[in-house]
Amino acid sequence: MKNKDQILLEECYRLVCESIPVYKNTFYDGGKEVYNRFRAIFKNLPEYVANDLWNQRRIGSSDEIRQAIKSGGDIDEAIKNLVLGLHVFKPDQVDPGTGITIREYSNYYLNGKWKLKVLEVSPNSFTQFTQNKFKKRNYGQQDLEQGSERIKLQQSKAKADGSNEPVVILNTSQGLVLSEGFHRTMSILSLGKNGEDTLKWNKVKIKAWVCNV
Repeated sequence: MKNKDQILLEECYRLVCESIPVYKNTFYDGGKEVYNRFRAIFKNLPEYVANDLWNQRRIGSSDEIRQAIKSGGDIDEAIKNLVLGLHVFKPDQVDPGTGITIREYSNYYLNGKWKLKVLEVSPNSFTQFTQNKFKKRNYGQQDLEQGSERIKLQQSKAKADGSNEPVVILNTSQGLVLSEGFHRTMSILSLGKNGEDTLKWNKVKIKAWVCNV
């Protein structure tokens, strides 16, 4: 289990990596050419969101991309499929991370319009799928009980004034879908807690990259 010093060290490392072009991130290094192909496909993404996708999907070091390069296959198609989950799921299947279909998810990340905003939200601002994910983890309390240093760090940094490191949100007709930043979001939402009924929780401010289609 990681201790607090290890978590802080990893956080510092992440911040350093974010201060340079992401293709130079030695931990997930995939090379400048692969990164440039990725950015050409997902040209609408803000650099912050692109950086998160590149690191989370480990695009440069993935077996799928390496195989495409080795076999002379369609590298761009391999990158797109990996990022959008099309290497695992069909377009009409539900993305397990967001609760929307892969087709809908693809439309946001390929064609959406992004803007950095400070939103006023409560748990009920989000889709039922996202709320269920919050509830399953008891808004971070389950992570605490399991000894998570990461949630402890996020709770210690949480403020309700919108000064947080941005999370990533997709704005759908059913509500907000949280695509990235669960620990941060749960910690900030908990600052508005007003009893056990989340319908009565106060709204808090949270900074987010928001995508609309």
